[in-house]
Amino acid sequence: MKDPLGNAKSQEKIFKVALPVSLEAVFQTSLGFVDQIIVGTLGATAVAAVGLCNSISFIVMLLYSAIGTGAGVLVAQAFGRNDLDDVSKVTSLSLITSGIFGVFTTLPLILYPGPILGLIGAPNELIQAGSVYFQLFSAAAPLIVMSAVTTATFRSLTIQKHRRSLPWGQSA
Repeated sequence: MKDPLGNAKSQEKIFKVALPVSLEAVFQTSLGFVDQIIVGTLGATAVAAVGLCNSISFIVMLLYSAIGTGAGVLVAQAFGRNDLDDVSKVTSLSLITSGIFGVFTTLPLILYPGPILGLIGAPNELIQAGSVYFQLFSAAAPLIVMSAVTTATFRSLTIQKHRRSLPWGQSA
């Protein structure tokens, strides 16, 4: 009977991919936590508003991570076929598409933060306190989704030396 976990070499390869991916998820998730610590000095209403906005932001980030993962799969398939022209096309199309998607998800979040926060049951006090924070997060959304696609692309290509030279590469 074969060992279901594979040999030590396979486990080491899995660990080398799983560790950076896990660290990236921890860093992205901890962003909201750090915001709450900083805002904690402003009072309970501000903390509640940031926590409420972070709930929606977390869902948006998960969606963007899924887009990055999908792009990474397509890039890995092209790279596995040794079709570097297709890698380039898929990467370019993924970045353009994700940027457009980021803009389309950003516009309602920036233009209508109050009604969106109201839809999830936020009282007026939290809507007023959280709207500006929510708009600031939302303004960065296109860059966040494009970053998710970029890190997934580098991860799929397993080009270690290039990842280390990029600012976001340490967690990719």
